[in-house]
Amino acid sequence: MAIKKVLITTGSTWVPIDRARIISNLATGETGALLAQALKKRGSKVTILRGPLEFKIFAESLIKELKYKRFDAVIHGAAVCDYQLKNNRSLKIKSGLKCLNLKLTPTPKLINLIKRFQPKTILVGFKFEPQASKSVLIKEAKRLILNSNADMVVANSNRKNKYFAFIVTRSKAYGPFMNKPGMVAGLIKTLEE
Repeated sequence: MAIKKVLITTGSTWVPIDRARIISNLATGETGALLAQALKKRGSKVTILRGPLEFKIFAESLIKELKYKRFDAVIHGAAVCDYQLKNNRSLKIKSGLKCLNLKLTPTPKLINLIKRFQPKTILVGFKFEPQASKSVLIKEAKRLILNSNADMVVANSNRKNKYFAFIVTRSKAYGPFMNKPGMVAGLIKTLEE
């Protein structure tokens, strides 16, 4: 297999609101674990960067991996926080308030940094769009490919509360995949082509 060294990011990230609270997401890291197991069985050396981790620590760890190691492929499946507080509170916000307004600003798009550090790596991104149709998933995947210079994107949804995914390259779309193990097998097959 040509893909000998792989970096997989998986799981959730979080950003602080104050000393006791965070903003996060529901990602479990299950897909990354399935990918790591399947790639190891094929003889790849797999490095995993898995959340839950604070966004800042996750970003620093990712950049360190990309700076000091070379990967044949980076599978960026982590659910990275898109927003952070403009000014997080250094102390705990008092409870019992009638209303609490939080001003959010975008976090840096980490997927956009990967090819800057390793232009020759095969970059796989993930795009989750709840309840999205096939056409929306493929459109959003192609948008992510253009914005991040990714080689392929796994676009998935939980349409009708069931897993539904496509693997999208610059020229093709594979799928649909109706479960994560099927998508993992399809992604590995596409990487090997």
